[in-house]
Amino acid sequence: AKEYPEATVFANDWRGRTIGYSVVNEIQALGLIAQACQETLDRFPTSLEDDMKELEQPSAKYAQSSNRTMCLKMRICEKRAARFWIEVYEFVRVVLPRRSRF
Repeated sequence: AKEYPEATVFANDWRGRTIGYSVVNEIQALGLIAQACQETLDRFPTSLEDDMKELEQPSAKYAQSSNRTMCLKMRICEKRAARFWIEVYEFVRVVLPRRSRF
């Protein structure tokens, strides 16, 4: 029988084969995603909160159907998605290593 590190999770792939996943490797991969998301957020000239405030401002200049408003809404969604993955990583890197059995 093969020996696997303690933090290996087994699951069936789409073909029904049993495969093992290294929890440490998965956390590290998620860390790279979180890092890329943070780099993306750092490149924006405004914060999510700034964009939300701007969207809430009633202005004829930024009518609901204007291109600027649509771009602002898209930027808000992108920033929310990036923050989500950063928060998932922060949660996972703390919670998963504490579990003794996977």
